[in-house]
Amino acid sequence: MIGSLLGEGAYGEVRKGLWKKKVCAIKTIKSSKHSYFNGINETKILQALQGDPYIIKYFGIIEDVEKFQFALELYPSSLSQFLRTNQRISMVLIKRILSQILSGLKFAHKKQIYHGDLAPRNILINTEKIAISDWGSADTFRLESEKGKQFCKKQDLVEVGKIFLELLSLSHYVIPWDNQKITQWLQKLLGERRLTRLGEGFDLLRRLINPDDYSIVNVEDALNHPWLLSP
Repeated sequence: MIGSLLGEGAYGEVRKGLWKKKVCAIKTIKSSKHSYFNGINETKILQALQGDPYIIKYFGIIEDVEKFQFALELYPSSLSQFLRTNQRISMVLIKRILSQILSGLKFAHKKQIYHGDLAPRNILINTEKIAISDWGSADTFRLESEKGKQFCKKQDLVEVGKIFLELLSLSHYVIPWDNQKITQWLQKLLGERRLTRLGEGFDLLRRLINPDDYSIVNVEDALNHPWLLSP
């Protein structure tokens, strides 16, 4: 049984529904070949990532000869929807959301899996916690060289930095593609009143969002940053 639409993207849509008498989110993959392989990849990745509280729970594939569907844990909204209705959120909540995203990534990276498409639309949220969803673009870096592994990890962390900006209500700032200009761009951000109260948090933002800054490449380094650990 499938009900109201919760969200849709390039590869499919998600609706509220029932699976084995459990209220859940049911993801239906579009019929294109590319979408199908994306859906297959997502179910395999999710099976490998079960057991972490900050990664969406995967219940199983739904038997249907016409559609490729699978059941997931149900959340009331995505982070992007939450931010549209809560434009100014406290630093305490920002820290909690970032810490939980990073904790979920830490679990994935230990399994040598990177997400590859982190964004507020792919982070689900309820009153207690977040869950990272939409793992269709994810891949393993198991066979990568050490440099390749570092690159994959860093890309996920750059996306966390972008989410950090959105949590600060600064998503209107366009990050320059020219990496050499990022330091200058970050200096301009310091003029924002929201950032003057950030303190050591600005150092974390700077290290996360600059793709050339490898001083934070492991999730543990970000989780242990003094700003995140402070009350």
